[in-house]
Amino acid sequence: MTHHQKEYLPLWNTYVSDHPKRALQEREGLLFALEQGTNVDFQSVSLGVLLSLFQRDRYGHWKADPILDVSHMRALCRAILDKKEACPLLRQGILDAFFFDTYGRRTSLNTTERVFLQERLCAMRFCRPSSFYMGALDKDHLADDEVEEPRHRVEFSTGFSIFCHPVTQLLWTEVMGYNPSFFRGLARPVEWVNWCDAIVFCNRLSERDGLEPAYIFPHRLFAALEQQSKDWENRPKDEEWEDLDDSIDSLAQQVQWNRNAHGYRLPTEAEWEFAARAHQGFLYAGTDQADDVWQERTSQASTQPVGQKEPNGFGLFDMSGNVYEWVWDREGREYTEESIVDPVHEDRESEERVLRGGSFRYRPWSTRVSARAEDFPSRRQEIIGFRVARTIERSS
Repeated sequence: MTHHQKEYLPLWNTYVSDHPKRALQEREGLLFALEQGTNVDFQSVSLGVLLSLFQRDRYGHWKADPILDVSHMRALCRAILDKKEACPLLRQGILDAFFFDTYGRRTSLNTTERVFLQERLCAMRFCRPSSFYMGALDKDHLADDEVEEPRHRVEFSTGFSIFCHPVTQLLWTEVMGYNPSFFRGLARPVEWVNWCDAIVFCNRLSERDGLEPAYIFPHRLFAALEQQSKDWENRPKDEEWEDLDDSIDSLAQQVQWNRNAHGYRLPTEAEWEFAARAHQGFLYAGTDQADDVWQERTSQASTQPVGQKEPNGFGLFDMSGNVYEWVWDREGREYTEESIVDPVHEDRESEERVLRGGSFRYRPWSTRVSARAEDFPSRRQEIIGFRVARTIERSS
């Protein structure tokens, strides 16, 4: 058995142990057909042989053999989803990265594909009430000591859950009915959304799921957001265009957070950093290596399907890189050495809101866990998305 075949062994042995010789012949026939460029009916191929087309990448994810082109990979996804015996494997999430990558460049799905991805991309992780030290690590020589230091103890009195992935275009489109993103793909993060867009989305997702919305805001915010979109679509194509809107920035000042509601919301800045740090001492979420996250050197100058890089210790993906993420807090909280409980910065003198995580377009510096950025709440750009959280009243 070759090294290549040994890589397949865990999946191969699980699904072909009853008829290994027959499966090997079937696999050889499939590979020959693929090499010859003939049409392949993946639905008629046994699950074990389909799984033999996968190999592990550097992160331990199962990826399809390079012999498969894009159309093959989508057909392979559908064939696996249609096989009942694949359910235990799919529940384990072993092939999630492959599915996300394949559908991350698609703009339409059938019902089975949509249900599968919705289940995966809406997964959340619970963070129990705990504490951590917020701010730049001692080993972080790139830290901005004016805004990332000193490190200080933060305690959370209640637990919260947070999405494992940034909000994707699939989920946004399901909830909002349109896709604003510049880089299209249903498993890519939604972008070109401002802070107020994210607030509206959180409330609509809460309503869809039968939860009390977390935010209260003027009804005229809807019209202001719609007008901003129309202005952008009708902008002079040969002129520089400022994507800020004073009326939206003013209305954002009136948004209130009902802390007694358990609907979806943006994480606070402290919650975001706690979730990204995940009790690990890494510069980036889950790693010390800048090339392990989507930033200017690794991204091919665009967003990427979620879930392709290694998760952090809490099982959260893309906390560093891919897209910046809006959080609730206003810009301007100054760190001190004093411990603090449930910090939320809401100084009304500051209009700007905090962004965390860095993006595919910027240097690795921006993707460090402790790095802080800010922008006006009306800002829409292809580098900005978000993920959502919920307050959960339980201690274990």
